[in-house]
Order: sequence, then structure tokens, then C-alpha cells
Amino acid sequence: MSNVREYWKFRLRTVLKLGAMVKAAQQVEFDANNFSKPRLEFDKVPFAFDFRKLGYQQIALDIGCGNGEFTHQWATMHSDTLVLGSEVVGEQINKGIRHARTLGLANIKFLHADALKVLHFLIADASLATIFVNFPDPWNKRRHFKRRMHTVEFWQLCLRRLEPGGEIHFISDHQEIYSFALQQVQTLCAAKIAVTVSLPPADYPKSKYARKWERMGRTFQYFCVTKFV
Repeated sequence: MSNVREYWKFRLRTVLKLGAMVKAAQQVEFDANNFSKPRLEFDKVPFAFDFRKLGYQQIALDIGCGNGEFTHQWATMHSDTLVLGSEVVGEQINKGIRHARTLGLANIKFLHADALKVLHFLIADASLATIFVNFPDPWNKRRHFKRRMHTVEFWQLCLRRLEPGGEIHFISDHQEIYSFALQQVQTLCAAKIAVTVSLPPADYPKSKYARKWERMGRTFQYFCVTKFV
């Protein structure tokens, strides 16, 4: 009984915290000066913001972008797309910003926030063309299983943020987390999505870690989710 009470206390704290975050985000007004910078802080972005207002036809979100190596490559390949990289480690973002400046890339913004917070609070419905989930942390230890975010609820949230025809790309070198993510996404309505399991596209960018793991002989597993409506 004690464990049950503790669990519901935790749920209540979480709900109250999320409610406070929603209220705070809803009070943020659009300020063009905040968006002129390559690094966007959570409390400077309006609630459910449509990043297409910044003048781009398409918006891509790179979840857990690290130092942005993949982000940079995608932005280079798609100059008409604004590429958002979400990352919680500030120093990684700083590295990504420095490299983007070296490359002369203006179509990148780094969001200093957890990906779930970004998806829940900062992204408008049907506003993303592409979402990338590259090599997510598998959280191998049993006590950490609850941190795996690629549940049905996660995929439903991603699909709400995707525009019709939008795509989610998922790639992993970890069999268990790949199978878990694929099983979860395949429970969604088949009339609304198509799930394609294949090798990664030939032009799919590779970070230095992906290249390193490839040299080590690791196998990458990939799927793509396309939203119909």
C-alpha cells in the first residue's frame, strides 16, 4: 500500500509540474530578438509555436542532437528547411553552434530542452515535416526501463506534430530498443500511417559515432513512419 501511495504522490507532483510549465509557456509572447539567436531557451519560445513563421517552408526536428553533427549535415542538404536540434547538455549545444557558424549555416536552431518538453509545449500541431530519432539511449538497466520514451504515447505525440505526408526516421544499433520502438509504433492505426522497415537511405547522414560503430561492425536497424492524414 505504501508503494501505491508513493506512486500516486509522484504522479500528482508530475501533473502539477507539467501544469505549471504549460501555464508558463502560454504566457511567453513572440519576440523576434529571441529567434535571431541560434540557441533557443525553453522559456523564450511561445507555447505551441509554428516555426514556419520564421520564413521556412519545412521544419525538421532532430531529437537528442548532441553536438549537432547530424543536424549540420541535414541542414546542409536541405537549405530550405529549418532544422531544430533539441539537446539537454548545454556544452554540446555550444559546440553545435560553433560548428554551424564555421559552416555558415543559418537554417539551424538549437533548443536547450528535453525532447518531450519540446514536443509537448513548444511545437504546434501539424507543423513538422520530419522528425529524427537517431541512436536513442537504450536505458539497459531494468530500473531505467521506465525512462524509455518510445512508447505508443510518444509516437502519438510525434504524429500530432507532423504535417500530412511528414516522416519520422528512427535508427538504432541496439536490437532490443529497436524492437521495442517498432512494436510500439506498429500498434497505431494503419489507416493513418505507413511503417517502412529497411536499410537507412544511402544519403542518410552519419555522425562520427555512427561511422565509428560502423567500422566496429555494428548493424544499424532503421524504420520510417509516414503520416497520411
